[in-house]
Amino acid sequence: MCERTWHGSEHYFLSSNCMKQILRSSLVRHSDNSDSDHGIAQLDVTFSLAQGYYVSVFGMESRDIRYRCSGKHVLAPVAIMVSTHHNGRAMRYFGEFLDEVIDDKSLRLRSLTCDGESSFNQFLKAEFCSEAKRIDCSLHIKENMLQGGLTRKEAAQAMQALFGSIDEYGLLCGGALNKSEEEDIRKSLDDATITDKAFDWVMERLPRLICRLGMSARIDAGLGISIPTSNRIENVNSQLKSFRERR
Repeated sequence: MCERTWHGSEHYFLSSNCMKQILRSSLVRHSDNSDSDHGIAQLDVTFSLAQGYYVSVFGMESRDIRYRCSGKHVLAPVAIMVSTHHNGRAMRYFGEFLDEVIDDKSLRLRSLTCDGESSFNQFLKAEFCSEAKRIDCSLHIKENMLQGGLTRKEAAQAMQALFGSIDEYGLLCGGALNKSEEEDIRKSLDDATITDKAFDWVMERLPRLICRLGMSARIDAGLGISIPTSNRIENVNSQLKSFRERR
């Protein structure tokens, strides 16, 4: 456990030897091929674990641990921060702490999936994140649509227009953001069956959607064609909250 304080605020960091080993082994060597499926991470903050405290959890897909049935990489929590504030400075401290834990300037993060909070940009200023691609959680995009005044039906139609749907064979079909060229993305949205209000919402944010959720961005991030979410790391925070409530 490591502690830092500033201006009356407190930050407690936790990363066990096992967590540190997973962290280091899951990062990408600077000289590695960019097609490597390593260096993929998620970050989440919960605001309701305890009054006055925020818990940030950073998890990485382990390159050594896989699920037995699916063969997919396990997303393992490798560092936790408990802080009295949640802002850009706290996130900057979290990233700096991980730089110290990693202690190897050749190791890099390939991508970070999180919600759209601007404070996470400060986390990405850490040295090990210098080449990381930031990816937005698609489910938070839908939440933002609802908060922006779209109905649930309008939001669902807009999400399908952006990300397509899964057919009976488990294949991804359609979706403007599944096209590689911006011209094709815009044409797909022009042809989509969505309301004018939903169309305006999407077009106003299209450059960011392409940058953080487009097919090219997802492939560069090592996520393939899958639609990214930060669900797995949010589930870790939910488990921490449930454990505390049972005590």
